Amino acid sequence: MRGRKTFGYGSRKKHRSKGSVGGKGMAGTGKRGDAKKSLILNLYGSSYFGKRGFRPPTQSIEKEINIDYLQEHVERFILQGIAKRDKEIHVDLGKAGYTKLLGRGRIHEAFIIKVAACTQQAREKVEQHGGKVLTREKREVKQSAPVPAKPKK
Repeated sequence: MRGRKTFGYGSRKKHRSKGSVGGKGMAGTGKRGDAKKSLILNLYGSSYFGKRGFRPPTQSIEKEINIDYLQEHVERFILQGIAKRDKEIHVDLGKAGYTKLLGRGRIHEAFIIKVAACTQQAREKVEQHGGKVLTREKREVKQSAPVPAKPKK
């Protein structure tokens, strides 16, 4: 077909550069590029195709624990070094990765619990049995003096 005007590709515009093979480089490897998907996954992993979902930037992730779970697993916490037993049971839930204490269930012993946050119901239940809940103290925001407005010219 070398002697022909279009070398057997029909119209002149059909056989130009990389346009007829789908582009250059990594072209055609998107989400729908099934033929190349296994190659891309092996080279770059699944992050090449993007991530799913989103997390609002202001949302914090809290890991919560209920009082009844704490009562049931107190021996395990002692073995792990998260808690120790004296007259009361001293528990540092921050070491266990928990950030909030919730009030579901009952306790039967006096606990002194160190945790970042706590519900009012959980605090009441712990204090009924002679314990305490130690949470982070809220810092008071100092208000600065108002800045006087600049006079207009």
